[in-house]
Amino acid sequence: MKLAIFLLEWAAVYLVTPLPAQAPTVKVHTKSKDVVPRRSSPSANDVSQYVLLLSMSLSTGLTLAASLELLTEHGPLSMQAASIQAVNNLKNGQGVETALFPIRDAHLQMELPCVLLTTSHRNGSECGNSLRGIARHINEQDHAEMIKGLRALSVKSVIPLGLCFLPAFIAVAVVPLTVTLFANI
Repeated sequence: MKLAIFLLEWAAVYLVTPLPAQAPTVKVHTKSKDVVPRRSSPSANDVSQYVLLLSMSLSTGLTLAASLELLTEHGPLSMQAASIQAVNNLKNGQGVETALFPIRDAHLQMELPCVLLTTSHRNGSECGNSLRGIARHINEQDHAEMIKGLRALSVKSVIPLGLCFLPAFIAVAVVPLTVTLFANI
């Protein structure tokens, strides 16, 4: 029983969860001339972490540009290149909506946070709590997709698990029983 549970957990982790893309790394030069590697597309977990860190930095009173600069150093690696481009766009005098295009294009789920940031910048309103709610929603969506994959996995794993345990069952239970029956005849 413990082996079956272990196999299901292993399958959930290694078969359902996609491996990070082995895309070639893109070299992005920052102000300090460091090279930052990034994957081709961020995961939902990276996006959620990015939005949560952004909300926390904005809630402390940092400006949008300062928050994005902070995230270029301490945010998820897969989002750093987009943050660097957005910071450079803001420093070059572009508007917030235009400056956030690299972040918006980094992942589909970054559309709503970017719209919220643009709107709150125009209105001068606080957006930290809303960004935390968006991060929670992204986590819940990712969790729901994982559960959906696990449900499909339970159906798909019946035949392989049966093929693994059937020979052992035959060797341990059926063969000794048939030997005993034929020995008594």
